[in-house]
Amino acid sequence: MTNLLELVLRKSQGLKLVALESLPPESITATDGTAQNSGYYVHPVRIELTGDYFAIAKYLSELEQMPVKYYWRSFKYDVEKHPRARLVLEVYTLGSRKEFIGG
Repeated sequence: MTNLLELVLRKSQGLKLVALESLPPESITATDGTAQNSGYYVHPVRIELTGDYFAIAKYLSELEQMPVKYYWRSFKYDVEKHPRARLVLEVYTLGSRKEFIGG
């Protein structure tokens, strides 16, 4: 998943990657932590980048067009010094295994 996010970023102009981090998977069906190999898992990725509004908007649009479906968990956009802004975005995919199978 991080490779796909980076691929779209490399094709984008006017953006700088600050951080890209795969976060630990989270079970969405087990509430007591006992189901290690069953249920469904959220596989989150946190990405932080800087650029102007139009470069960030284009990047987000390209993410939405990808064949792999990402779900948005959090989105924080701050203008640091016009026209430069910082985006901190958490996206995730769902899987039936705790280990993420990239694609």
